[in-house]
Amino acid sequence: MLGKHDIKDSIGYVTLGLFANALIDELLEAGSHPESPPENKPMIELAVDSIDAFENADSVSRPGFEELVFQDYQEARALRKMFRSRGATFDSASSLRDSLKKIVEANVSKETRKDNIHMAIIFFCKLGREAIIDAECSEEQIPPGVIRFAVKRNSK
Repeated sequence: MLGKHDIKDSIGYVTLGLFANALIDELLEAGSHPESPPENKPMIELAVDSIDAFENADSVSRPGFEELVFQDYQEARALRKMFRSRGATFDSASSLRDSLKKIVEANVSKETRKDNIHMAIIFFCKLGREAIIDAECSEEQIPPGVIRFAVKRNSK
């Protein structure tokens, strides 16, 4: 894994894959008791806050910015790609955010919560998988010839 290039070239994708995995764990826990909002929900809340910031960057306070997801180029790129993919569970950030909010709200029926948990798990499984694939096949990777040229030029 990550055999041909340095992990620094793909850190946003790796971070997103790890986040998706942690969020899926929380969603699975919430799915085991869908009759009430999940008690442990920091990753779901982080996802909601991050999607809010993704949609409206002006609303983000700088001290909390570094804790958010989808603010890095690679993370944002992967999220946009998911919304455009065929058969996407969600077609926009707002529909994803609204679904995650229904999972944690108190006045939501068991069936609605279960449906939203299920859709979110599918979405984040695909997002995590795509992020790991993109980490291995990063389009942002600098070609080796350019790196050699830059190293030779800077060593003079």
